[in-house]
Amino acid sequence: LDEARRLDGRHPEVRLLDCDVDVAFSRLLGRNSNRDRMEQEKRSFHLRVRDGYLELARSEPLRFLVLDANQALEQVVADFHELFWGPLIGSD
Repeated sequence: LDEARRLDGRHPEVRLLDCDVDVAFSRLLGRNSNRDRMEQEKRSFHLRVRDGYLELARSEPLRFLVLDANQALEQVVADFHELFWGPLIGSD
């Protein structure tokens, strides 16, 4: 979490788990469930959606907390706890 967010007491309104589209598709293929309508969209659609959200996050950095979801689930959860819950409960 950047210093500006700590100083003014604001916390992100949007939590974005950012994952490379190819990584997301490989994880999707490993699941044993039916794909929903969004999951059935083409790679190009997912690239446009990801790019759109990342552009929003770049344009309003105090509103967005972007986590690297390319990592193992355990690391994503640890990062979320540190960067989101940590400032809220006062443990840095």
